[in-house]
Amino acid sequence: MSESPKPADALRTLPERAFRARARLVAGVFCLVCCGLAVRLLFLQVLGGGWYTDRALGQQLRDTVVPADRGRIYSADGVLLAANSSCWTLRASPREMPEDKLALAAKGLAEILELDEGKLLEKFSDRHSNDCLLRYRVDRAMADAVRDFCEANGITGIRIDQDSKRWYPQGEFLASVLGFTNVDNAGVSGLELKYDDLLTGENGVVLTAVNAWGYTLEQSYELALLPIRLCPPSTLYRPRWSTYHLNKNMTMFHLLRCVYPY
Repeated sequence: MSESPKPADALRTLPERAFRARARLVAGVFCLVCCGLAVRLLFLQVLGGGWYTDRALGQQLRDTVVPADRGRIYSADGVLLAANSSCWTLRASPREMPEDKLALAAKGLAEILELDEGKLLEKFSDRHSNDCLLRYRVDRAMADAVRDFCEANGITGIRIDQDSKRWYPQGEFLASVLGFTNVDNAGVSGLELKYDDLLTGENGVVLTAVNAWGYTLEQSYELALLPIRLCPPSTLYRPRWSTYHLNKNMTMFHLLRCVYPY
């Protein structure tokens, strides 16, 4: 018969049993934590990776929309009825403007743009603002005057974006039929409204690298995707990267010829 363990040996095994139980508990908790981290990494890198990528690009890049020209409208005999004329929209980024030249910029630009100096200075003094509108659709002379003033005085943060506005070479001829557009170059009435989808081009965009505070990087890069302007086939403007179908423009042209059979 085997001898029963002595009381001292039985007491000696109690700490060992407690240690082993604690070790198993710690190991189990560690495995649960590792599984939780693995699931979280799977969500961040695989399932939600696209969302975080888009968010990171949104913080690292600033986009400036380049409006596309509307398509031209011709009569059946080739007379130009509606076209576009170039203009420029002036915007400012107060946080990028030199702080010691805000008063000078407000005074000089107020004279050129015929604006209130006090209101301009108030806009420029908002150092948290990254974009504010100065003047909408000015002519080339005013845009060149602003550019020369900023270059001469070392003023940064002023953007001069090219834009376009609708122009009717024949004046009031067929005005009620052609219709007109609003300030956003969208058709409001007449043919401008009826064929708005065909006449509206695809806007371009300029992507500029910025830092965490929204300032343009000194060693920066810009990527420009040019806008697409819709025109009849004879004067079709299609950048090499454009994938717009020619048939759609041809359809627009033939429809307009049906509207104006003379």
